[in-house]
Amino acid sequence: MTNDSITIEIFPSLTRKIIKETKFGVSTIEAYDSAGRQLNIDKTSGKLSFESEAGDWSMEKDGLTVSISVSMSNPHVFYGDGGVAGHGTELGIAAVVKSPTSCRRDTFDSMIRICEDTDLVNSFLVVNLSSEDYHGTATVDIVLYVKKPGSDSRFASESGYILGVLQSYVFSLDGNSSIFPIDTISSDQGFLWRLECDYSDVTVDRFDQSIALVFNENHPRYGQLEIEKMTKSMNVTNVAFLSILSHAIQILVQNVLREYNADRVISGEGLSEGSVGAAVHYFITTFGPSFDDPVELAYEIEKYLFPVVTDDGE
Repeated sequence: MTNDSITIEIFPSLTRKIIKETKFGVSTIEAYDSAGRQLNIDKTSGKLSFESEAGDWSMEKDGLTVSISVSMSNPHVFYGDGGVAGHGTELGIAAVVKSPTSCRRDTFDSMIRICEDTDLVNSFLVVNLSSEDYHGTATVDIVLYVKKPGSDSRFASESGYILGVLQSYVFSLDGNSSIFPIDTISSDQGFLWRLECDYSDVTVDRFDQSIALVFNENHPRYGQLEIEKMTKSMNVTNVAFLSILSHAIQILVQNVLREYNADRVISGEGLSEGSVGAAVHYFITTFGPSFDDPVELAYEIEKYLFPVVTDDGE
């Protein structure tokens, strides 16, 4: 009988203290549509929403390009004892975009290179979201990663290894940024909301045609959800609505995993783009291993829908 052992390497990662000591900051954020028109950016909801001067911009029609200017006056803090990189390591900064509403996860690299002797970083990242691929909401994480590994075994030595998140934003990409298509009816059955699922094969049936979050206009608390206001605005800030949305995601994930081949949905193999299965697969990869624990799943979903976002990374 032999004893097999598994070695798990845990490397130093970014902390709020390290980020603060590097003096990292985002100086400006600019947004443009596919025609090059500069868009106004609204940050009042905690999310970034976008609008043209004429009020005619839409993600579906115009797409979105966002330029994020970053600076750092003490990048050497990343290196050596108490840092996240060793001798000879070259670091990079990229934007990782995750959008469960679009079933997409993309990485946008930058030209930023950080070495041990780098005194100052003053550059930018460009996030280009096409109208065909993105809608709803997207989380944009500005990450520090290993571009070229060094020789010190105490630190991460794999190219592409993400050392941590420097700053995060949530983009609201269209007027109805709900993760589910929304419908309203007038019913005397007494319910406020329900999740309608009309699919026979989650591997091919389209998510946007098979799933609907239905609200009852006759319910006395319907007005508190501000559905009409939400569907005309670029921001979803109503806490009651977001709580319902969180519960709806949890129901969908657990139902699909219970009713269908869970291993196939979890792996993502053989799922058509835009299908119910692909959407649930994305939820699973976004919320991590908590998908099989109802309490943890609920916590992770609410953490996603109620992000803590600040302008200065604090």
